[in-house]
Amino acid sequence: MHIRGIIMILALTVTVFTAASVSAFNGERKGFVLGFGIGPGYTNFSQEVGGIESDSEGKLSFVTDFRIGGGFNEQFLLYYENRVSWFKTTVVDHLWYDPVTEDFYTTETDVTIAHGIGLVGISYYFKPEVPSF
Repeated sequence: MHIRGIIMILALTVTVFTAASVSAFNGERKGFVLGFGIGPGYTNFSQEVGGIESDSEGKLSFVTDFRIGGGFNEQFLLYYENRVSWFKTTVVDHLWYDPVTEDFYTTETDVTIAHGIGLVGISYYFKPEVPSF
């Protein structure tokens, strides 16, 4: 089994067995929303240098999640969310061709990459009270 499958099974198991009902300090969903999460992840990527693209590869990564917004009522939330995957890899920083030997040469550097995305999210709950699907 691939490492990706093992990680997905492990993540699903942890999620199912550690899930709990969470509500705000006063038990209501409306109002200010602020959230932060950290955990393991898996990032698949490729790199391109000088018009030559590398094969796709995957790395275990450290993932952060930040959310800020507001609940307009007990069923509708609107928020900004930022998710970032942090991982270390080796990148090619120079690529050149030697016409005498007819070979390509590279120099490589170890770097930490933060690959993130910001988005606007909406959550709608079917019932105004918890729990709700």
